[in-house]
Amino acid sequence: MLFMKEREDIHIIGDEKMRSYVYGKNHLAAAVVRDRKLRIEDGGSYPITYSSIDNYIKSGLPSDIMFRTENTKVLEIGVGLSEFLPRFAVKATYRPVAIGPDNYSVMMILCNAVAQGSQESSEIRTLAAELAERARIMMSDKVELINTTFDEAMKSLQHRIGQFDVVINVASSGYYSQGGIKDAVSFLRPGGIYIPAYDFP
Repeated sequence: MLFMKEREDIHIIGDEKMRSYVYGKNHLAAAVVRDRKLRIEDGGSYPITYSSIDNYIKSGLPSDIMFRTENTKVLEIGVGLSEFLPRFAVKATYRPVAIGPDNYSVMMILCNAVAQGSQESSEIRTLAAELAERARIMMSDKVELINTTFDEAMKSLQHRIGQFDVVINVASSGYYSQGGIKDAVSFLRPGGIYIPAYDFP
């Protein structure tokens, strides 16, 4: 069953086991709720991560990072809707830099649609509202968002090589970059921290 909800460009295809919130006629993105889990997809093809800070810490991010916001320069490649960068950004002295091609405007609309819906559990609605807020912060002046692939970003960021205290790479440079990890690591200052976050959900 296909019906309109909240906005003309948000459709819900639903049954008891799965509901898909689809943005636009060309399926620019989707929010899929299945087995009490929320999955956000860009282009209807690949999932957007919304990993917790705890997962970053398990991958090597210092556990006290949220207390180092005054002078820490952070670059994250492939942020998606993960928790760390938006939370860090609202406290940071230096705007963190985020690289990735995800359409945050669409993600925010989709997550708001899920959050405001009546079919989902309160847990799903709360998560969706949190993800919508993360998307909003990613588009705000708190974050320097380079909204393209890592390869494209490399062309305009040569002057920033060697400047960052922390570089987080959610396996993304390998997916859409020729240089991959080598290019990502090049942005670190001497003694900086590289987080190769390959195991994020």
